[in-house]
Amino acid sequence: MKKIFLVLILMLLKAITLIAQDPTSINKIKVSKAKPFVAVELAKMNVLYVGVDNPVYIAVSGINTFYVSMARGNIIENGNSYLIKETTQGIDTLFVYDTKNNLIDKKYFRVKRVPNPVACVGSSVCKSGSISKNVLLVQMGLIPYLNDFDFEIFFKITHFQMTILNTPNGNISLENTNNLFTAEMKKAIELLSIGSLITFENIDAVGPDKQVRRLDPLYIVLK
Repeated sequence: MKKIFLVLILMLLKAITLIAQDPTSINKIKVSKAKPFVAVELAKMNVLYVGVDNPVYIAVSGINTFYVSMARGNIIENGNSYLIKETTQGIDTLFVYDTKNNLIDKKYFRVKRVPNPVACVGSSVCKSGSISKNVLLVQMGLIPYLNDFDFEIFFKITHFQMTILNTPNGNISLENTNNLFTAEMKKAIELLSIGSLITFENIDAVGPDKQVRRLDPLYIVLK
């Protein structure tokens, strides 16, 4: 019993000695610096689009200087934001590094193609339907219009075919390698009567990604 009591006293004395030597050795906890928070906001949409300048804002908490790169696309500074340019569809990754080239964070984005525009007869008819002969004659040609899209993107029509159906001489097909009605097309329209059916098809357009798009045809009835 005396031996046990003596051992306990010796252990207590040893603990007191250790505390006196290093008071911080008791309950010492390793603390790691919190990882910086990276916030990325696309200025226009929740995806990136091929062939256009996609604006993006990037902020990193607690860091004034950082570096960014893309796995596939190209990113450049643009004032207080950045512009990302993509060339192919799929998934791309944005990497954020500190000044020591340590990876802070990475963000994934879907990359999509800009949707096809709609071919309109002038500014009057953007879907199949009816149009008066006088209104049709004052139109310059076909205009590609992109519905409900946040970017200001311009397409150029490079070819279309106009066909007048069921004339006394059968179907008449005329075409042009731009968006304008030719003089021959205008003359053919002038000879038509109410109820005549005109189709605009094989409409090709090129956008910022330089890819040829085949647009939906238009079916017009003169009224």
